[in-house]
Amino acid sequence: MFKKYSQKINKHNGFTIIETLISVALFIIIVVAGTGALMNVSLIHKKSQDMRSIMDSLNYSLDDMSRNIRTGSNLNCTIVPISVTIISNTTPPFLTNSCPSGGPAVSFISSDGSSRLNYYFSQNPGGNYSLYTASSVAQFPVQLSSNEVNFSSASGFTVIGANPPPTDYQQPLVIIRLVGTITTNGSVTPFSIQTSVSQRAADII
Repeated sequence: MFKKYSQKINKHNGFTIIETLISVALFIIIVVAGTGALMNVSLIHKKSQDMRSIMDSLNYSLDDMSRNIRTGSNLNCTIVPISVTIISNTTPPFLTNSCPSGGPAVSFISSDGSSRLNYYFSQNPGGNYSLYTASSVAQFPVQLSSNEVNFSSASGFTVIGANPPPTDYQQPLVIIRLVGTITTNGSVTPFSIQTSVSQRAADII
């Protein structure tokens, strides 16, 4: 009787090999799926951080341009593309007062009257079109946008009301358009930013 009772107990003791293999397989599947999801979340977070950093840089450049244009005077724009070489050696060519249709560069006298500041789009060594600044004093161009940013031909500056009186009595207004793509970690994201800046100093003589 003891022998039969012992055999009965042993029948229900432990797991079979098949049950163990199935349990281990399910555990591995869950761990792999969880690890993949965690890595995906981490990658998305990194892309988001990179995008935020680049967009913050663009917004800072836009604020800097807006502040300098607002306090500047004698606004001009160019209606043809210009190169880094041209802008760093001479005053931007083909200057006009107003360009309602837009142009790739804007030029103006700084608030203290010590130099002429220029903002313009030109091709960087990597082949992308970047935003640059240069002045008549420090003629070396400074790239304002990161290499991950590539501006399109839709980017530019529209200058309205910059013609001198009596031809024009409108206060000068500059519309800045930043349009292009940002490439980070193999992902290309389009962007479009626009703002308008009015010259603070009176333009009517």
